[in-house]
Amino acid sequence: VDGSGNGIVDATIHAYVASAFTSNPLTATVQATTTTSADGRWEFPMMLDSGTTYTLYIYKQGVYGPATVNVTP
Repeated sequence: VDGSGNGIVDATIHAYVASAFTSNPLTATVQATTTTSADGRWEFPMMLDSGTTYTLYIYKQGVYGPATVNVTP
């Protein structure tokens, strides 16, 4: 969602293992990818390993981001 809480349709979300992304984001391997629906929710689940910290890289060219957030499922 944007700063006003509105969904951003068709934003792309890539998940990287956080330690690899922090070490060198240019060589980190994408672990999973999804896009967002009109309400900002993920279109498809990303099957990530629980207990591992991931960096989510979120963007929509010319509209949002890039932004990153760390999550641990």
